Amino acid sequence: MENLAAVCILDKWIDEEKMQMIGAENNLAETAFIVRKENDFEIRWFTPSVEVDENYIGGQWKNKRHSAKAGGSKRGRRTSKTPVFSISCRGRKVWAQVVDNVEAKTLLPLISRWVKLGCMVCSDTWKSYTGVAANGYVHRW
Repeated sequence: MENLAAVCILDKWIDEEKMQMIGAENNLAETAFIVRKENDFEIRWFTPSVEVDENYIGGQWKNKRHSAKAGGSKRGRRTSKTPVFSISCRGRKVWAQVVDNVEAKTLLPLISRWVKLGCMVCSDTWKSYTGVAANGYVHRW
């Protein structure tokens, strides 16, 4: 699969936030901005970025006292809370879905479905995100 890029030729540089918004509007993996300087060109690339996260909502903690003694409950274990996975396009849209679990086999296909290849995916260090870069994305923690 190809990663298409948009190219915007400018007379002078515009605000970085505006370039990021234009890049997001182009809805491609990357947008290049070019300004001619004498006999040369300056180029800046913008890659749309998204944030992904897994959360738990509702329910009550089970065995709270025992979990605290053991160092705290981890990622929904011993909880009746519902796992929700979300993808947030910075400054734009948010997509969220209730998921059965927060394992890589559940989350990575959702990222592939909703995020264009080549985009920057920002996440926490939860182990399920370790395969993001191998699937064609720029991954940042």
